[in-house]
Amino acid sequence: MRMREVAAVLGLGGARRIWFAVIAIGLTTAAVAALIVAARRHRMQQTLRVEGLPRARRRELVRQGSFYAIALAELSRAGLPKPESATPLAHAEALRASHAEVASAFEAIAREFYRIRFGGAHTPSNGGDPPEALLFALRRALSQNRGSRSAD
Repeated sequence: MRMREVAAVLGLGGARRIWFAVIAIGLTTAAVAALIVAARRHRMQQTLRVEGLPRARRRELVRQGSFYAIALAELSRAGLPKPESATPLAHAEALRASHAEVASAFEAIAREFYRIRFGGAHTPSNGGDPPEALLFALRRALSQNRGSRSAD
């Protein structure tokens, strides 16, 4: 079907080019959004190291463990990236010497991540802080850490 025939069937009249442009822009925007979401999901799966797991478990871990990936990004932005070879708890221990509050906050995040990733638990933990509170504590420790470094 040609554009004119489609326009006639839809009753678009003389504005057919505008309508087709609007539809094309909408479809393009939807495709770009889908690509961004897929790329983010893939990056999250790599960060959480869940590639070999069944699809349902991967999706669950990406949904529940995203707080850990956010924490890693926060640490990287603060100049305290976790080396690829270090486990989360080993990185928290390495931070303890020079950034004790940051280390404590990240250790709580790492333990919650371990509980979800390897223990099969669901968030929030019984009696523990929800991941959002753990991230808030990390952000607060990082901001205090920046403040103390700038005062030196």
